[in-house]
Amino acid sequence: MRSKRSRTADGANKVGEVANQPQPGRRANLVQVGKVVCSVAVTSEPWQLDIDAIVVSVGGTLGALGRAVSRQFPGPGWDSIQYREITPVRPRMLDLRDGFSAILASPHDDGVEGEPSLAAVETATTAAIRLAIANRVVGLGLPLLSTGDLGVPDAEVAPVVVRAAIAALGGPTGDLREIIFFGRDMNVEDAIRSAWANAPSPDLGPARFRAIRVDARDGDRRPGNATADFDRRVR
Repeated sequence: MRSKRSRTADGANKVGEVANQPQPGRRANLVQVGKVVCSVAVTSEPWQLDIDAIVVSVGGTLGALGRAVSRQFPGPGWDSIQYREITPVRPRMLDLRDGFSAILASPHDDGVEGEPSLAAVETATTAAIRLAIANRVVGLGLPLLSTGDLGVPDAEVAPVVVRAAIAALGGPTGDLREIIFFGRDMNVEDAIRSAWANAPSPDLGPARFRAIRVDARDGDRRPGNATADFDRRVR
């Protein structure tokens, strides 16, 4: 059994204080879908966030994030990855150490043999979240797949990833309590905030959806000013 939420960053600060040199753990809550809080963080060390699993992009090999995670958690498991078996609909979970896992997801149509696409990003993100739920993950770190080595703009990927997350959270969510969307700079944060703020109501599903200061950077939840509850239905 993996430990839960054991990787809390020390001295976490508010995302709004991030300047040119973001530090690990700075995050702010954005929305709550059912019982799952969705947050955003600016960090170059996402494994230091309060998560017990992290999604990493793969193609014929590891992407930039996956390489960074593998350096932090070296071990024989990385050499045993069967990349051809990983497709957008079939992510794989790799147990690392200290109750921490990597979820390997492919933003390429049909996996290794296919081209990267936003449709594959959406499918892979939804499948990765569902795999995390099936494996009783409590805190999940989620990047914008395909924005690293593949170089797809953050602003194009963020709405797709948000839509995929909403789809995944429309069903049973198990032990999952938080998804932290993350990136290395403020452009990623801005793209994610904008995507949540503009998420179309038909895509939100039957779950109760709570907006938590989407337009703010301080992460506060002040009564009467911090939240707005509303229901949205599926088409």
